Amino acid sequence: MTKNLNITPEISELCGIISGDGHLSRYVSSKRSSYKIEIAGDKTEEIDYFKHISLLFYSSFKVETKFKIKKNYANLYIHSKKLLEFFENIGIIVGKKSGRVRIPQKIINNNELSLHFLRGLADTDFSICFKKGNRKSNSYPRIIAEFCSEEIIKDIQTVLDRLKISYCNLQGIKTNSFGTFNFFRLEINGINNLNKWLRHIGFSNPKHSSKIKVWNKLGYCPPKTTYSERMKIIKEEGVNRPASKNSSLLTSEAKKNSPFG
Repeated sequence: MTKNLNITPEISELCGIISGDGHLSRYVSSKRSSYKIEIAGDKTEEIDYFKHISLLFYSSFKVETKFKIKKNYANLYIHSKKLLEFFENIGIIVGKKSGRVRIPQKIINNNELSLHFLRGLADTDFSICFKKGNRKSNSYPRIIAEFCSEEIIKDIQTVLDRLKISYCNLQGIKTNSFGTFNFFRLEINGINNLNKWLRHIGFSNPKHSSKIKVWNKLGYCPPKTTYSERMKIIKEEGVNRPASKNSSLLTSEAKKNSPFG
């Protein structure tokens, strides 16, 4: 299944997904062994996205994923030694990855593959929102990446620099139920940067793309909406609102190249 298999854009996207909300686990003992690839997501917000991930696995490896809904989240998984070792050989970490995640050299050195990796990583581990600030509505786009590893932030910057997408950096200390740790944040702000992102990278996760669809339809995206609420707005007729003069929406080129139309 993995012999002489090249890293395709689809496989690179899967690498980004696994590096975000995924996990590779290996357990070997004298009694049994287990090799597992799993990806976790929100059980209400990301079911449609899981269908996309399943298609990526099948089109790339001709393997079918298994799916479980647990108490607080959904879980997609595959048991396969060959597939786990394939991703490991690319450079995806097996076991605990907190603070160790990087874009593999085989991917970051290739312009096309790095874009697909970043899409998968953004779909699972970035957030997008529309800020209000001094505006009348939530119309100013912001894409946010936050990790406890400064190295992955630097890798992301390398890809963004090639695209001339501007960003700002923040870092600090957070405390939660797991303890106290450093965090490193990258923010991509503004309509021009969003247009560049959609033109070159895009989103495959409807959780993110639905926010942009609402914003493109109304001129703003109401905060704290659920995926189902946003889909209702998108499908509703007669609620289009013109954007303000100071808030031009997606360029026609970005719309044409956007993965969600």
